[in-house]
Amino acid sequence: MVRELGCTVDEGLVTYNVNQAHEREPKRVQDMNVIKAVKDFLAGLTIQKKCLEEQDQLLAEAYYQLGLAYQSNCKHEDAFSLSTQSIDTIEKGLDVLTE
Repeated sequence: MVRELGCTVDEGLVTYNVNQAHEREPKRVQDMNVIKAVKDFLAGLTIQKKCLEEQDQLLAEAYYQLGLAYQSNCKHEDAFSLSTQSIDTIEKGLDVLTE
């Protein structure tokens, strides 16, 4: 018996279990997308840190988006830390504007 994506093949008969496929697969795909998003955001953040000033709004947005990706992956401490970095970056930008 072979089982893939909610499809069971047994002695030439094929049956589809749509409910199981729906319950299982999207979660795995979503988890993989979150992991890929975290990797992509980390790569982008590394580049942005080299190219942008420390108070740049784009850098704050990158911290924020990476924090959301970590939160989606249940890494709440990392998400909180990145949210704090985002706020700190925005505050630096405000300080530059008020000088």
